[in-house]
Order: sequence, then structure tokens, then C-alpha cells
Amino acid sequence: METNEFLDRLDSQLEKFQSLTGLRTAFYDKLIVLNGGTLAISFTAATSFHGPNAQWKLLGLSNLFSAWELLIIAIVLSFISNYLTLGVVTNQMAIMSNRLMNAYGVVWSKTAPEKTIESERQNQRSERVLTGAKYSEKIALWLGVIAQMCTVYAYICLFKFARMNLYGIGSR
Repeated sequence: METNEFLDRLDSQLEKFQSLTGLRTAFYDKLIVLNGGTLAISFTAATSFHGPNAQWKLLGLSNLFSAWELLIIAIVLSFISNYLTLGVVTNQMAIMSNRLMNAYGVVWSKTAPEKTIESERQNQRSERVLTGAKYSEKIALWLGVIAQMCTVYAYICLFKFARMNLYGIGSR
């Protein structure tokens, strides 16, 4: 394979990886904003329902508090998921640059045997980093899934809270 062809393939793989990572982190960024806005609006609504001139007491406060807890958990998990995902991207970029250097190192190793030893060390380091990156990526994926589930359940709790306060349903 020619050097230009290798560089073109490497560049296209990096672009695909970066675009997928960008979409993933953008999704969790939006989830953070959505949950933060929901938290603010629900807090405002609850305080206006239970203000000094309120004509009824709040029903289903446990649902409201559960929703707030879940929204905060979802925000934190989304943030950690994005942090881990960006760490994986950084590690992948480092590995790709090491592989690129090793590809050129093959040409250099004909004249300098110490370059081959250094290349082998870099390969070993790259494999360790790659193993850690795969583990971090799995953790980021599961944290993101849990954040989404917390968001859905928080909306269910908010719906129950609203139903109890607006219609008096389930206030037993």
C-alpha cells in the first residue's frame, strides 16, 4: 500500500470516528440541557403551587422529589459519559498517530535498529491504551443508557405529580 493511500484511509477513518463521537456527545449535551431546564421549570411550578397564597397543599411530593433526584443523576451521568467519551477520542487519536509513526518507522528501521525497539515499545503502550479505551467506552455507553432511563422515569414521576395536583387523582 502506498503512503498516500494509507494516509487517505487513515484520514477517512478518523473523520468517521470524530463525526460519530461528535453526534454522541452532542446528544448527551442536549440531554443535560433538557434535564436542567426541566428541573428549573418543575421547581418554579412547585413553588408557585405551594406559595403563600396557594389554595391547596401539594400532593405527591415524593414523586416530585424523586423526579428531581433522577434529573440530577441523569445530568451527572451524562456529563461523565461525555467526559469518558472524549477521553476515548483522545486515546484513539494518540494510537492512530503512533501507528502512523510506526508505519514510517518501518522505513527508518532499515537504517536504525533502535527505531525498531522504540516502535515495539510504542506498540505495547498503544495496546494497553487501546484496552483501557475500550473499557472506558463501554462504561460511557452504559452511563449514557442509565442517564436516558433516569430521564424517562423522572418524566413519569413528574407526570404523576402533575396528575395528582391538577386532578386530585391518586391522592389516597
